[in-house]
Amino acid sequence: MTDFTPVARTGEAPLLIVIPPTAPQKNLREVIDAAGKSGNHWNAAIPALGAPSHLATLLLAKQGKVNFTMTPYRGTAPAATDVAGGHVQVLVDSIISLQPMAKGGRVKPIAQTGAKRSSIAPDVPTAAESGYPGLVYVSWYGVWAPKGTPDDRVQFLNKAINKATEELAKAGSLASLGVEPVVESVDTFRKYIASDVAQSAGLLKEAGFKPE
Repeated sequence: MTDFTPVARTGEAPLLIVIPPTAPQKNLREVIDAAGKSGNHWNAAIPALGAPSHLATLLLAKQGKVNFTMTPYRGTAPAATDVAGGHVQVLVDSIISLQPMAKGGRVKPIAQTGAKRSSIAPDVPTAAESGYPGLVYVSWYGVWAPKGTPDDRVQFLNKAINKATEELAKAGSLASLGVEPVVESVDTFRKYIASDVAQSAGLLKEAGFKPE
C-alpha cells in the first residue's frame, strides 16, 4: 500500500473447501455443525501462514462460530495429502490446486468461497448457497507500478491492461484457470486493496497471529 502504485486488478478466483473422502458430512452446514460439536478436535490444514488459504480458513471459523486447530504445512501438496488420508479434517485452498484431487475423488469438495460458482467446479455450491453469505473470499491478481509513477502513465497502463484482460477472457484463457476477469479503474483497485488489507489484518489480529 505504501511502496507501490496500484495500476489494475486483473482477476479473482474462489477457494475450495474440502474434507476427507470418507467423512460423513455432505455439505458445509454439516461440517460446521460437526466441528462445533467436537470442541477443538477439528484440524484445519494451513498450506502457508498468512496466505489466502489461512485467511479464508479464519473467515470460515469466524462465520461458522467454530474453533479449528490450525495445522501449518509447507505447501498445498502435503496438506491435501493429509486431508485425503483423513489425518486432517478440512482444507481451504486455491480451487485450481485442489480441483484435480476433488475430481479424482481423493478429497470431497463441499463448498467454494466465491460470490458465484466457478466455471471449473459448477457442481460445487458457494458458501453463501450453503447458508453462510458472509463467507465470500477470493484470491486476486493485479498489476502495480513503482511508487511515484506519473498518473498519466498509470491511467494509460490501466486502460491497456483492462483491454488485454478482456481479450484473454474472450479467448477463454482465464476460465480454464478458474479465474474470473476483473476490469476496473485505478481508484476502484486502490479502494479494493485497502478493504482487503483491512479485512485480512482484522482476521489475523483476532486469531492472535504473529508473523515470523
